Amino acid sequence: MADKTSGMNVQQLKFVALLTAGGMSRAEAYMEAYGQKVKNVARRDAHQLIMTNSDVKAAIEDFKAGVLDSVRERFLSEAGDTVDKYFFLRDGGNSEYGIQFQVCKDHLDRIGLKPKEQVEHSGELKVSMLDVLMERRRRQEEVE
Repeated sequence: MADKTSGMNVQQLKFVALLTAGGMSRAEAYMEAYGQKVKNVARRDAHQLIMTNSDVKAAIEDFKAGVLDSVRERFLSEAGDTVDKYFFLRDGGNSEYGIQFQVCKDHLDRIGLKPKEQVEHSGELKVSMLDVLMERRRRQEEVE
C-alpha cells in the first residue's frame, strides 16, 4: 500500500497532523500550519485545501475511518452487557429505570442494532428564491 502522505508538502503534513491528532479545528490547524492570521480566510482556505488536494483529503478520511472503527469496536464489545441490561429493564424495570433504559436503547441504536425509525412527512415546502439568494449572500459575507 502506497504512503498517501508522500504527495504532501511540509505545510500540508502539519495541517493534517494538527487537524487529526492535534485536536484543532480546520481553521486553527490551517492558521498554525500556514501562518494565516485571519480565521475566516483560514477556514475558507482549509476547506479548499481539503476539497482540492486528494492526498490531504485521503489522509483525513483514513484518520476518521480509524477513529470510527475503534469507536464501533468499543461499542460492539459492550453490546452484550447493554442487551442484557436492556431486557432486564424492559421486562422488570419501573419508572426509576427510565433514563437507564433510554441509554441502553441509544447505545444499541449507535451500533446499528436498533431499527431506524421512519418519519413520514406530508405537506408543502414553500421556499422563495429570493430567500435562498439572500441566505447565500449573508453566508458569503460572513466568510469574507
